[in-house]
Amino acid sequence: MTMTKKRYLVLAVTAALGLSAALVGSRVRAQNIPAMVATGQFGMLGAIQGEIVRLSISNINLIPPDPCRATIEFVDGDGNVLLRPDGTPVRRDVALEAGQSAFVQFNAGALLGRDQVRLPFRPVVQVTPPDPNIPPPCVPSLEIINATTGGTRLAVPGAAPTYAGNHNETLVMDR
Repeated sequence: MTMTKKRYLVLAVTAALGLSAALVGSRVRAQNIPAMVATGQFGMLGAIQGEIVRLSISNINLIPPDPCRATIEFVDGDGNVLLRPDGTPVRRDVALEAGQSAFVQFNAGALLGRDQVRLPFRPVVQVTPPDPNIPPPCVPSLEIINATTGGTRLAVPGAAPTYAGNHNETLVMDR
């Protein structure tokens, strides 16, 4: 192999390595990702006599170290925290390690006023992320439980609504 061929080969290999390094380097550059808004936003709901309302939160991480630090509570239409008959707020501060869950609940009948049939409320989840650039590992859910039958309605914010039609219906495509 002549000196000129060796020189061209070395230049070609060097150029290929330089181009590869430039491409790889461009793929691993950090991105400025805006801080994510914590999930767990619910709208106004209502509960009646005989219903228990439970707001749960779970740390879905499978391994530590990211704890789920949150306040879970229920508020009225004006944003005031609901109070139990003994005057304590329907609120709980939690620090959950990986895989742990917690809840706060109230019995709607105990909070209904004399002439009220339905108690309006809104579940609130306030999360303190361990790192503002990483979404917190907290997942909330809401259950409304019939105290007599144990039947439960479940709401998970951010989940797609399910179809509530006839589940026995068969769909057939015409050909």
